[in-house]
Amino acid sequence: MIIKPINQELSPGDIVGTAFTTLRRNIGFTCKVLLVPTIVNTLGSIAMQWPLSKPAEWTTSLAGMGSLFLIGSAGLVVGLIAKWILTLRQLSLMRMAGGFSADWQEAYASVLQRKWQVVALWILTVIVSVGLLVGWIVPFVFTYRHYRSSDELVPGILLGFGFLSVAFSAIFFGVLLGLCIIACEKLSFKDSIDRAMKLMLSNIPRCLGFSLAFALTVSVITYPLSMPIVLLGLWDTYKLGISRNASEMPIHTMIVGHVWESFITLLISPLFSFAFATFYVDLLNRKEGLDLRRRLEALVPSEETNNHGT
Repeated sequence: MIIKPINQELSPGDIVGTAFTTLRRNIGFTCKVLLVPTIVNTLGSIAMQWPLSKPAEWTTSLAGMGSLFLIGSAGLVVGLIAKWILTLRQLSLMRMAGGFSADWQEAYASVLQRKWQVVALWILTVIVSVGLLVGWIVPFVFTYRHYRSSDELVPGILLGFGFLSVAFSAIFFGVLLGLCIIACEKLSFKDSIDRAMKLMLSNIPRCLGFSLAFALTVSVITYPLSMPIVLLGLWDTYKLGISRNASEMPIHTMIVGHVWESFITLLISPLFSFAFATFYVDLLNRKEGLDLRRRLEALVPSEETNNHGT
């Protein structure tokens, strides 16, 4: 990979621009390392969703329904394993983009040593998200049942949705930053989470600026790329008179949709790795002088060189 060292403080726009430059220079390499698990993940997604189309000849018998269940379950397992491998490889790209590993083998081996931390972070994210959702739904139901005719109910609902959106956005950002720390640092799981939380809370303005700039940029890119599958769905709706229900979706639309979505993911997902690695290094340059330490390490002769010289 071609990585340019980050030796100066960057604005949110500069961080996104640097990530784009890194992706442009290494698009062939990123496609190479992500292609196989992306294909496997696509096949798993198709297998998982295909039983929802409910082919008539398969749903008339218990054996047919059992086969659909096995196909869907196999697709789920295959998809989860493929997503795990994709995540590990994207973390390896993060580690290389941040300058913490010089080559792919070293980066991937280092990330593999902390693969279970990735699983633990996934589980923790699910627990926190479900707890947050339940903590919001219960008061909402209670309030709705007792004040359904009140004029103050609508503003309260809108405020609740706004809070929920902000909370989930913060969780998503924290998870990506936590994954970056897991990839780049050799810390315990608890220390990685603590470090992510401290960096977020002590750099809220920069986190907001970067997340807004990055989200806007990704939206501008992905929406046009998603238009072909949207147009295909609209054409099926117009010509066949079907709804958007998965049970009525033509099989060709489902397959093309998953393949096209995987193609977009193959191109765009490394941008997340490069952007968050650049953002993390920029924070370390500002807070801990990482760029200065790296310059000093480059100037100090290694022990092997000294021994050779003597």
